[in-house]
Amino acid sequence: AANINYDNPNILGDTHDVTFVGLGKSSIDQILELIAEEQGREVKPDQFADKGYFYRSDQFSLAKIGVPAMYLKPGTDYVDRPPGWGREQQEHYTNVHYHQPSDEYNDSWDFTGLIEDALLGYWTGLAIANSEEMPAWNPGDEFEAARLKAISELDGYPVSLPRPEPRLCPAHGGAQVCGQAAAAGTTRMSQGRWSSTRAAVLPM
Repeated sequence: AANINYDNPNILGDTHDVTFVGLGKSSIDQILELIAEEQGREVKPDQFADKGYFYRSDQFSLAKIGVPAMYLKPGTDYVDRPPGWGREQQEHYTNVHYHQPSDEYNDSWDFTGLIEDALLGYWTGLAIANSEEMPAWNPGDEFEAARLKAISELDGYPVSLPRPEPRLCPAHGGAQVCGQAAAAGTTRMSQGRWSSTRAAVLPM
């Protein structure tokens, strides 16, 4: 199992980066970083670490019982914007609009960056779902013990589930199999879709 959490979506446009709150805590890092690299983006740790977002957001309840978590937030390095602009805009919105009557949809919002973030989470989740191994906390992480305890209580339930038989993806007209093997570095993006010669993400 794994938890993919989003909060405060990107409403300001494309970014050169994406924020992973909890980066460095689990094996999810490797998968996410490979897919972000294909997007041409850099994965950065919590850029507002002083606010303790990992321990205040929705994934924390699952982390406490051992479920590795990926909490994505917008990056701050916006395309065609000066350094510091993104951080300034995010802090302004949080201080002025967050949880206020003005915290509502605005026609000026730019969802291009949000789409990239959504695709990043989608392909990461797809790769995790089709992996032979479940995600794990890094050795020594504060939540590792809870994960190991949960696995030990499965009463014989297989930790590594059988892989589904691959089949051609209808999204590619049957010409390709979709890519699951992001963690192995074998996937590539082709016209907005992941492709791989190793495995499929779609079970029979």
